[in-house]
Amino acid sequence: MTPYFESEDKASEFVTVNLERKQRNLICKRIRMTRKANLQEFNYFCTFTYEDKKHSEVSFKKKLKNILVV
Repeated sequence: MTPYFESEDKASEFVTVNLERKQRNLICKRIRMTRKANLQEFNYFCTFTYEDKKHSEVSFKKKLKNILVV
């Protein structure tokens, strides 16, 4: 990132500000999701299975989170 900025301090500041922004956005998304979930009057229980050849447990959780958050 340093070549794109006038000084290393500005590059560092840019990275810091954007990391803080992403963290705030993530918190806001979680709050919105919780509020939407609490507005529902129904309950569901889901089980998911995955094929070991295609995914590890970590990669499956990551994909599932991305699908459910949207």
